[in-house]
Amino acid sequence: MLLKRAERLMFHAEMIVERAAQDDDYRLQLQAIDRARQALELTMKAVGMLAPENLTIIDQRQTVNQFVNWPTASLKALTDFAAALESGATVAEAIHAISSPDSTKPQLALGRSDDGMVA
Repeated sequence: MLLKRAERLMFHAEMIVERAAQDDDYRLQLQAIDRARQALELTMKAVGMLAPENLTIIDQRQTVNQFVNWPTASLKALTDFAAALESGATVAEAIHAISSPDSTKPQLALGRSDDGMVA
């Protein structure tokens, strides 16, 4: 439907351009050319030959995994910390939950590998 309307607008604008050229009406010719250009642009957008102006471009740059060298226990503690915050706990409560001695959750040991060595 939109494509047909755009084609019809373009056809009428082209007819006006021809008529204005015959009558030596340059102002009308320029206006009709502008309308024909707009109709052509709309037609091209409708059929996908021209991208819309509000096109979203997805950035496909590579990202570096910052946590690749973190020990598994630390990653688990970080996950548990985030889960505690999402469930409504305060920061202090989330820290206490992952660092209490009676907690079965792993301790957050930043900068240490699984074998206890400093990374």
